[in-house]
Amino acid sequence: MLWVDKYKPKSLKEIQGQDQALLKLKHCVLSKKPALVYGAVGSGKTSSVYALAYDLDYETLEVNASDQRNSEQVENIIGNSLKQQSLFNRDKIILIDEVDGIAGNQDRGGISALTRLLSNIAHPVVLIANDPWDAKLLSLRNKCELIEFRGLNHNSIAIILKKICGFEEISYKDDDIKKLAMISGGDLRAAINDLQVLTEHSKVLSSEDIDFLGGREREESIFNLLMLIFRSKDVKNIFKMLDNIDMAPEDIILWIDENVAREYAGKDLERAYDILSKADVFRGRIRRQQYWRFLVYVNSFLGPGVALSKEKKKDGFIQYKRISRIFRYWQLNQKYAVRKGIAKKLSDRLHMSSRKTIQDVLPYVKVICKNNSNINLGLETEETEWLKNV
Repeated sequence: MLWVDKYKPKSLKEIQGQDQALLKLKHCVLSKKPALVYGAVGSGKTSSVYALAYDLDYETLEVNASDQRNSEQVENIIGNSLKQQSLFNRDKIILIDEVDGIAGNQDRGGISALTRLLSNIAHPVVLIANDPWDAKLLSLRNKCELIEFRGLNHNSIAIILKKICGFEEISYKDDDIKKLAMISGGDLRAAINDLQVLTEHSKVLSSEDIDFLGGREREESIFNLLMLIFRSKDVKNIFKMLDNIDMAPEDIILWIDENVAREYAGKDLERAYDILSKADVFRGRIRRQQYWRFLVYVNSFLGPGVALSKEKKKDGFIQYKRISRIFRYWQLNQKYAVRKGIAKKLSDRLHMSSRKTIQDVLPYVKVICKNNSNINLGLETEETEWLKNV
């Protein structure tokens, strides 16, 4: 059994770090005002609705809105759910998930139908959206109370992970729990899943396993950042993710450069590249002059700047690519690593730079080594063989 299901909160008292959001949610449910809940992945949006229903002795009826895309489907499925009484509980909460997927690539009347249904409801309704600011959801936003669930801080996540470790008899160190909580990026579901993967059989949480996981999470984080930049205009959350991501600005620039043409075209692509080049200009000034106050401009250009370069987001799923340029740099570095090592040793003895040694000395040393196998240059066998064979 997945631990995210096994330890799903059964009461609002068990939910960490969302006090204000939970107060608003409870008020909306008790007053039967439609609520539009949004926020970070794994922040407890769906779990909170079920926990509140448990506290109130309400039934929860969950409907996935992305499966009901036209007005007829919305009327038949969601409309009937709103009219029917709960058979065994005091009342029921209608939970409509993925509401921003209801219109699909084109609006077939689903949003309008749902908006009409919300005008006269007999039961509390909670809608969950990934991107509540989509223009298609304007009419729904006007009908609902917007409730934001923020990404959990690592202390809140650590508290929950420690409780699970106690139930599962897992040995751990406090620093390792904190490290696991921090790399989750505020996603409690991901943190619990990672804890289960790392400890279910060994019953020990080790720092080495978390370090390996951290490398994977770092790549997942950049993919999430790319999606946020390319698919939204949410400046606030873009800045937040840029502040939290463990990656140098120059690497983020390369990731965007590698993938922006997959998402943008025409004038959008032209504007994005122009903004990205400005980010690189300021990054260069930081590197040359150590003017770190320019970092705010770098982040503004490569994050919100690129995001706001588009007129509209591209439809459909896009598979982002890892940076091929970085891989080429690595290949070249591997190819010339031996040469650099040789040049460094020779330059120290010749009192000249490694670059000058490579240009002016190494060509002659190669010829000498090929014609005199007994010469001693103070090099390793591998380095001497390299000189003979290049």
